[in-house]
Amino acid sequence: MVRRVVNIVAATGLFLLFSSICFGQTTFGSLGGTVRDTSGGVIPGVQVTLTNLGTNTKVRTTTNTDGIYEFVNVQPGNYRVEAEKGGFKLFSRSPVVVETQQSYRIDVTMQLGSVTQTVQVTAATPLLQPQTSSLGQVIAGRSVTEMPLNGRNVFNLMELVPSVVPQGESEGTPTGANPFGWNNYQINGAFGGQSAIYLDGVPLTGSGYINMVNLFPSQDTVQEFKVQTDNLGPEWGRFAGGVMTLTTKSGTNQIHGEAYEYLRNAVLNSNTFYGNQAGIPTPPFTQNQFGANAGGPLVIPGIYNGKDKTFWFFGWEGFRLRQGYTFTDTMPTPAENSGDLAA
Repeated sequence: MVRRVVNIVAATGLFLLFSSICFGQTTFGSLGGTVRDTSGGVIPGVQVTLTNLGTNTKVRTTTNTDGIYEFVNVQPGNYRVEAEKGGFKLFSRSPVVVETQQSYRIDVTMQLGSVTQTVQVTAATPLLQPQTSSLGQVIAGRSVTEMPLNGRNVFNLMELVPSVVPQGESEGTPTGANPFGWNNYQINGAFGGQSAIYLDGVPLTGSGYINMVNLFPSQDTVQEFKVQTDNLGPEWGRFAGGVMTLTTKSGTNQIHGEAYEYLRNAVLNSNTFYGNQAGIPTPPFTQNQFGANAGGPLVIPGIYNGKDKTFWFFGWEGFRLRQGYTFTDTMPTPAENSGDLAA
């Protein structure tokens, strides 16, 4: 009995501890719609399946009496939507692209026939978001990983969103720079450095000194992000500008990886005006940014096969900078030291 009481007290304490630090902000999207027949009537009891095309993970739900289905807490990615019920052809639509914190409406029209028959729909994911009134933009996929960035500063991609204006020391290599510059963006006319930044739903700002960013994610570990600039929902707070939400990559059923090296040196750099005037050569400058990342299913031979179930992703980046500075000055001649300024 004593042990049981201790276990209950410990479990309650852990629940209170972790519930006190839960946040309402996530990177999930959502998807829903109405299932109808060709005459426009709603169809209840339809099994709707949402399949992640990368991990083959399936989530199922059933339409209610009004023919409505909904999937919440959907990880960003590419999906297939299937609707099935006896007496109707199988409905299938892909790819359906779910982005960070985006809500989509995919209505389904089912045709009479056998479930062995399939109606395949290929269409772009709708751009309009009728479920939300906030203003913002998602930067996803290749725009994140392949956009050329000086110093690979992923926060600089915020400049692709309308009404975002970079301020002092916010651009370029973040390593060795003033950390107050990492979040120094004016969004929608607000003060710089007053925006909120989240990584997979965890705040990176607000807990440090004067809204400093506590963590700087590598560009190749970010799958996509969303910048909301105005008219945000009630779940957001502790900001005076906008909100940037980053989503990290995840492994899939296929093993993918890469290694990279970015080099900058003084060969193509220009000299300073005063260095040229004094005949001083261009100072040394060599910058290396290198790293690797990989992801895939968790497989332990003979013990566990995580295909379609468990996935891993790893990313690492190194930075090296060797830089020289030249200083020029004017020294007085002996005649000038003695007060003779004729020359």
